[in-house]
Amino acid sequence: MAESLVGAIGDLMRLQRWNAMPRVEIWTEAENIACVTHTVYAVGRTRGIRPDLLMHGISRALLKSFIKHYISDIPAPTREVIREKAKTAWPHVINIAAKQSASLFPMEISSDVQGYMTQMGDYSTDSDKQTIEDLIRFAQEKAALRECTTNMRVYPDFYDALGMSNSIDERLKNLKDYEKLEKSYSDLKDYLIRIENLKNLRRWNRINRSVETTVLGHTFVVAFLTLIVSKLHNKRLQGSKGARVKEYNAILRALFHDLPEAFTGDIITPVKQIDLPP
Repeated sequence: MAESLVGAIGDLMRLQRWNAMPRVEIWTEAENIACVTHTVYAVGRTRGIRPDLLMHGISRALLKSFIKHYISDIPAPTREVIREKAKTAWPHVINIAAKQSASLFPMEISSDVQGYMTQMGDYSTDSDKQTIEDLIRFAQEKAALRECTTNMRVYPDFYDALGMSNSIDERLKNLKDYEKLEKSYSDLKDYLIRIENLKNLRRWNRINRSVETTVLGHTFVVAFLTLIVSKLHNKRLQGSKGARVKEYNAILRALFHDLPEAFTGDIITPVKQIDLPP
């Protein structure tokens, strides 16, 4: 387990998904979380989800998988066996991991972030909570399907034997508003492909680094820290006259700050600083 918040973030940038499967395309947890968060926002907006509720969705997307730094990447088939054989065991694992993870955050916001790791959150109604949970599950399953598509083509026998694609499709279709969510996702396909391509852009491409970083993984770090700093700033201002941070606006700036690189590539800072001729 990481001993600091920075250490946990570093773990998520290194932790590879589908680690028990043969693969030619590698996704890290940080990249997955960023992709899921973008999908939650984009699909949520097209579905007309109000901003305050969508902010809960973004917070949930950024924090739900944070516990992976503690429990690592347990394969989906293994999780399903645990749920089937011992229904109370998996929620207990999640609660323990969330409690340990929350202890890495500043004390003022630790209970808030723990809630987003365990489905609690601060929702006005059960209906609002269900709307967000279904949206999160949809985005996560879609990301998982996209992640393994290339690998399924290269290793069809292995993936087909485990029924990976069929299992994901079944979980998707069990969602209450699946058809409406799927319609919104299909309408956004070209845009979301651009988001996914940010994982192929390697930051600091001329320099060898101990932790490899893609633009998509970097997006997770910036969005995650923006969420935490915004919540902490506002919590510490309670009862004072200081200017509060508009968390929703701040998190959107963080999510989209590197989106142009989906079109331009990773332009290094010295080039950006070149003065153009008059």
